[in-house]
Amino acid sequence: MQAAACLALLLALVVVNYLLHGEENPFNPIAQAAERTQQMPGARTKIEAIYTSAGLPQPVVATGSGVYNARTNRTRMTMSVPSPQLGTMELEAVGDDRTVYVRSAQISADLPPGRQWMAIKPWMGRTEATAMAGNGDTEGTLEMLRATGGEVESLGRERLHGVSTERYRGSISLHRHADLLAAAGEGAAARQYERLAEEMPEPVGVEVWIDRRRVIRMMRMTMTLPTSGDAAAVTMDMRIEFSHFGRAPRIHLPSPARTFDATPLARIELGLFDGRSMGPLSPPPGAPPLAAGALRHRANAICAAMLRRIEPLERSSKPELEALERLAERGFENAGPDAVEKAFRDVSYAFFVPVLRTFKPGLHRLSRLAPPPELAALYRRFLLATARGAEVFEATARAYEVADFSAIQKLETPNERAGNESDAAARSLGIERCISEDEDASSG
Repeated sequence: MQAAACLALLLALVVVNYLLHGEENPFNPIAQAAERTQQMPGARTKIEAIYTSAGLPQPVVATGSGVYNARTNRTRMTMSVPSPQLGTMELEAVGDDRTVYVRSAQISADLPPGRQWMAIKPWMGRTEATAMAGNGDTEGTLEMLRATGGEVESLGRERLHGVSTERYRGSISLHRHADLLAAAGEGAAARQYERLAEEMPEPVGVEVWIDRRRVIRMMRMTMTLPTSGDAAAVTMDMRIEFSHFGRAPRIHLPSPARTFDATPLARIELGLFDGRSMGPLSPPPGAPPLAAGALRHRANAICAAMLRRIEPLERSSKPELEALERLAERGFENAGPDAVEKAFRDVSYAFFVPVLRTFKPGLHRLSRLAPPPELAALYRRFLLATARGAEVFEATARAYEVADFSAIQKLETPNERAGNESDAAARSLGIERCISEDEDASSG
């Protein structure tokens, strides 16, 4: 069920920073109320999410409560998720408009030593383990309501816990969001939403109860979530109640040292390797274009400097790589799971992570070079392919860190493709030092 519910996290969070399209229909009462609710300093929330599926013996009812601070865009909540196999899972989540952090006894047990929280930037992908916790994110959900478009139907007046409210119904279409983002020039976000829409083409149903102050008192979202493989789809019916408006609670985020960033692994699930997460790939405004020869000389120098730093890492990490090879020769099934996880984690820390720390600054230095106009398109293609390779490499480092065999296998094809595209562009540009030494390098 967690595998099916993973999209709920994205739907509650990913729209932050992207889907502020309430102005498209200024008379939309849901969009207006969402904006007014966001203007409140903060509030308390009460959450209930009901999951039903042909693959579940009975509906699963997850409940929780929390607070949010609209001034800092931070949310804190706890949630109880009963599981037929594991008993009740107690989840704690905090987050802002960029990242959500989740922990529980079950989640923390699967993270590397010293890491208690799983972190994810939801607009870059999805994760299964944090799905139910993400359902309660308040700020992201209000942003989504501001994006409600099309027809909004009034269902009449209702009293909710003694408060007179007007009930409205609308829908949210991922395909529509993708079109809006593309029209606004947000190409990367539009591509992600198109990919999400392929997995969940049906609109998300939304109902909202709005009081006399035009503030949301309760919202309801219903959606059918796809599952992996042949598993039955899961239907989610989630309600969030809002109360005690006006208080802005202090909410602290976990320190980076205690968190495991699962965002690169999340990209694997949606195949979102487009180079955009590596940062801007453009020279500073006003940078004078280099001559073709100067571009080749400086790019080759940057690549050579990266290789000089990477080669010692290949030598120093040889013991960890050989230890992992010995385990593979014996068969991972013949070694204890702790030994296997440690061997993969040692390789990640000894090789992948240090190489990534060298490669990222080098990529940024390459992106600051201004090519001559006749080479601008080709150089841009080279940078994007190289950045995609960096994203795949980062995801590989995370997959090794948690010994995620499935993720490692999924990365082989995008890794080889990015390497081939980068090498082809580098050859056309004459940047020999950035070309893989042999045809196995991009997949090794």
